[in-house]
Amino acid sequence: MSQTQAPEEHAELSVENVGGIDTTEIALSLGVTSLTGRNATNRTSLLQALMATLGSEHVSLKGDADRGEVELTLDGETYTRTLERRNGTVVFDGGPLP
Repeated sequence: MSQTQAPEEHAELSVENVGGIDTTEIALSLGVTSLTGRNATNRTSLLQALMATLGSEHVSLKGDADRGEVELTLDGETYTRTLERRNGTVVFDGGPLP
């Protein structure tokens, strides 16, 4: 008797111009994820990008950018939020993860 294993579930996060990140894409597996590394390696920026997909507006747009974007794909659904610098402030557009 053989068993079929379900495909590994994961989330994909794409980040552009958030905090100190130019661009990156990561896949997160189900379970606990630990971010480790030396100082100034953009761990906080990555967490800010994830926070943006959840609806937070406490996210920094990269200093030399006028526009940024975060995209989270989870369970086949994609959630995109954009950040745009307008009149000295950062404006958010797009729906967060419900």
